[in-house]
Amino acid sequence: MSGVYFVSLGCPKNLVDTEVLAGILLSSGRNITFDAKEADVYLINTCAFLPSAREEAFEEIRKAVNWKKRAKKQSRRIAVAGCLPQYGTDNPFKDKFSEVDFWLGGNDIPKIAEILQNSESSEASSSNPVYLYDHNTPRLQLTVPHMAYLKIADGCNNCCTYCAIPHIRGKLRTRTQQSVVAEAENLISNGVKELVIVAQDVTVFGHDRPESGESLSTLLQELDKLDGDFRIRLLYTHPAHYTDELIETLKNSKHVMHYLDMPLQHISDRVLKAMNRHVTQARVREVISGLRK
Repeated sequence: MSGVYFVSLGCPKNLVDTEVLAGILLSSGRNITFDAKEADVYLINTCAFLPSAREEAFEEIRKAVNWKKRAKKQSRRIAVAGCLPQYGTDNPFKDKFSEVDFWLGGNDIPKIAEILQNSESSEASSSNPVYLYDHNTPRLQLTVPHMAYLKIADGCNNCCTYCAIPHIRGKLRTRTQQSVVAEAENLISNGVKELVIVAQDVTVFGHDRPESGESLSTLLQELDKLDGDFRIRLLYTHPAHYTDELIETLKNSKHVMHYLDMPLQHISDRVLKAMNRHVTQARVREVISGLRK
């Protein structure tokens, strides 16, 4: 039986989406293959954040087009998912690559098996992504066995003036603390030793659900209670959203590594304001000082 061949481009958050797509397809009875020659579907999960990322996606689509043309039977199909189909208001790339059979938006992820089963072509279902997986969603871990990415949110409300992410990935939507902890527990029980927490901005966890009282601080406190020999790494934190409570949690945690990914972007107040970074030079220095102490 033929299968689906995956290519995952871009950031770790995209890789998690690829793992979810693969998990849903496996659960539906589809095969996953690591050899394109054995596949009947060539699925590319793309990044579109930078011009270089879009060029990388174009190059991979060209490879898929050649793969499709080499088929002895007319049964090979190409699916392009991720950020590229969501780039712009009306997918400007569908005419450039007419050989692509399926353009998949973020909201198409849970319907991937149904879409590929359909013999007709399709376009991204929505330019406003709202989908977010949870701990009950099938997922095939594609990283090394001892490390896994744990995606706690998607989308972004920061709206930095230079950034296309809110237009591509939609508004901020965070998972519930219970869902994240349940998935973390499952990953740890399967042998994961390092949980890498990812989102466009992990420090705004729970900000879209203020009534829940949940935050990155409360999430880390709950993760810290889990049994097992594991550690937690945080990626993509934003200096504007650090709090004294979060810094105290980082200090007291048994599992959070002394490692932070915090893009500072600039230190000039004038430039920070123009970039809409929601932070000042004084606040940046205050956050760094607090972390060092």
